[in-house]
Amino acid sequence: MNDTRYVAFIDILGFKNIVNNFNDPKALGAQLLINFNSALAVAINEKSTSIDISQNKFPKVQSKEISFYQFSDSIILYSNDNKIHSLEKMVRTLNIFMAKSLLKGFPLRGALVKDSLFSNPPIIVGKSIIRAVKLESAQEWSGIVIDSSCFDNSEEKELLQFLLTKKLVCETDVPIKGKDRNEIEFQKHIVINWPQFIGMYISSFTEVEQCFTKYSGKPDKNALSKIKFTIDFLS
Repeated sequence: MNDTRYVAFIDILGFKNIVNNFNDPKALGAQLLINFNSALAVAINEKSTSIDISQNKFPKVQSKEISFYQFSDSIILYSNDNKIHSLEKMVRTLNIFMAKSLLKGFPLRGALVKDSLFSNPPIIVGKSIIRAVKLESAQEWSGIVIDSSCFDNSEEKELLQFLLTKKLVCETDVPIKGKDRNEIEFQKHIVINWPQFIGMYISSFTEVEQCFTKYSGKPDKNALSKIKFTIDFLS
């Protein structure tokens, strides 16, 4: 069996502050179920969802192409094969997931790669995760970079042109942490073009900052830097 998959590793930004701002872990868990997991359900199912808190009923996440595993502030989304329709599904899912999560107060940062993966939750291992984690942690914004490995054959390159035309992805200068971690350098990357899914809900950049700090509180210097670069991308 071919173990090559499309794999996205995603972190919730500011999660340490979010945890510290909730005295009751149960309250935080409830917010994650109501807001974060519902955003994931909408993204993967590609349709609106309803939540009945009184009945403790939450949306099921169902997809033939995409599976996921979540632990604390990290989530791994991975395709069940390496077919081209699974890559397109992953891109569409990440667009919606990024936009919905930010609107609900959970800004995300991630990376999508193509490489080996063994998955039998809770055991998930592979070169794909190592590569995705490295690329995710290097970024200084809320966004998702798509590694060039995802577009290395003719079928994938053809899909890339389609995704660019449909504005589901775009090429942009991504803020990357320098070697001394205090300097920022900009590198050209193909990225998930999630702003097109958020524009109708955000009327000002002030609202973007409010989404960033909804649960994490007053931003520190590092958070302000990420907010700035995210707003630069939105504009």
